[in-house]
Amino acid sequence: MSEKSGSYLFNKRGVSAVVATVLIIMITVAAVGIVWAVIIPLVRDNIGVGDLCKQVDVSIESSQGYTCLDSEKGIMLVQVKKGVQEANVSGLKFLLSSMGSSVIYSKQTVLQKDSYNLYYLNASGYPSLEEVTLIPTIKTGSSVKECSSVSVQELRNCTAGAVGELSVDQVIQPTKDVNEQCAKTSDCPEVVCQEKSCNLVTRMCEYSFMDPSAIQAELCVQPNKCDGGGNCLQCLNAGECAPSTEECVVPSCDMGVCGFANDSRGAACSTGMCDGSRNCVKCLINSDCPTQECRSAICSSSGTCEYNLLSSCNLFYENFDGDVTGWSHNIYNWGDLPGWWIDYGMPTLSDGWAVYPSTCWGTAFSSNTYGTIGNGCYASYIDRSRLVSPEMMLSNDYSNIEIDFTSFAQDEGGSCLSLHSWDSKEVGVSTDNGETWAVLNDCWPLHDYYDSVWKPYTFDLSAYRGQSIRLVFAYETGDSCCGEAGWDVDDILVRGYNV
Repeated sequence: MSEKSGSYLFNKRGVSAVVATVLIIMITVAAVGIVWAVIIPLVRDNIGVGDLCKQVDVSIESSQGYTCLDSEKGIMLVQVKKGVQEANVSGLKFLLSSMGSSVIYSKQTVLQKDSYNLYYLNASGYPSLEEVTLIPTIKTGSSVKECSSVSVQELRNCTAGAVGELSVDQVIQPTKDVNEQCAKTSDCPEVVCQEKSCNLVTRMCEYSFMDPSAIQAELCVQPNKCDGGGNCLQCLNAGECAPSTEECVVPSCDMGVCGFANDSRGAACSTGMCDGSRNCVKCLINSDCPTQECRSAICSSSGTCEYNLLSSCNLFYENFDGDVTGWSHNIYNWGDLPGWWIDYGMPTLSDGWAVYPSTCWGTAFSSNTYGTIGNGCYASYIDRSRLVSPEMMLSNDYSNIEIDFTSFAQDEGGSCLSLHSWDSKEVGVSTDNGETWAVLNDCWPLHDYYDSVWKPYTFDLSAYRGQSIRLVFAYETGDSCCGEAGWDVDDILVRGYNV
């Protein structure tokens, strides 16, 4: 290596050492500047805060009775005393301890020295308050610092009137930390059909299902019911749903939703009954149909009543065992007997007629009959009278109509009145209320001489179809001989039939 090149290398190494030295000096100066600009002020501030906190001079005043709990109103009343020191208190923080947890309240305020100040904390929902703690804060520059706390552990109940009427602005509400969900129940969001609460230990919102029928007007659709499982309902039962305007349709509640269902089969409606398919019908079965004379009722598949004419029908029947209203007897009296009566024994002559089960000669009948007294049984009388039935309509629906009846006589067995034979009997049909009649037995005798037996008879009435008629039974003794028991009739039936 030459002398020249060695000299060059030496000069280069000397320059590098100088540069390094300068850089070290510059870094050292910068570090000192940072310490002077940042650390020193922090230390100075902390030293200043400590001195200021010593001058805060605040405490909770409990001796005057104003620091107390009004559990009825849910208000914790705290009285704060500021002493004579000059330190500038910028705010207060309160901690209420309950069941191992604390609730925080903050209030920005300026306390005048030598003063008493009242603060109202919302303590509703916090049972068993055990302690109230006060933490004053002071402001130094742009920072707010907390000073040492003071506490009161023996909390008393407020005397009556200690807490008056308060405005919303007067009551301090709890605050919550950024890592907490809630400090009070109202911090928790609403959830449909669930009760919310704030767990004061975990500061987390908790929910439970509302009871069935609980109302949540803001979150549920009308009528705002809950099902007990966290779901909204329109109804709990059909009675909570609007009625239907249609017949045979009823409100229903299906899984909490109002709707409509078929009314029960047989439920009453305006024209009859419901068929179970939302129709109001006349009938469901044959017996639902109103009865019609001489017709069988049929309930059709559409629920209407239809009728079929019976092949035969009883148009009139009388056996004289019950009410005989409508029957009458007219007297053509040649002696002093009234003629016909419903016979139950020998009546006095003034009775006129009565029901009886035997003849006056002692012949017993199985049931009541309608009969004459004849010649009087025990005396000699002349009798001429007629028995007239109630009015009846003979239906045009039947081509054949006839009268059936049974007859009994204890007399001389005459034929018809026109011959004036002894103890004559006529069966007739009248269209003028019994004043005149057409003879049905054609003037032949119904009984033989004292035959004393019941005989059945049938006569044709088809010629009188569609007309209103009365039946006539006419009797004439013809003489006053022998005191016979007379004539009785029973089981009178008028029937129609089609062949």
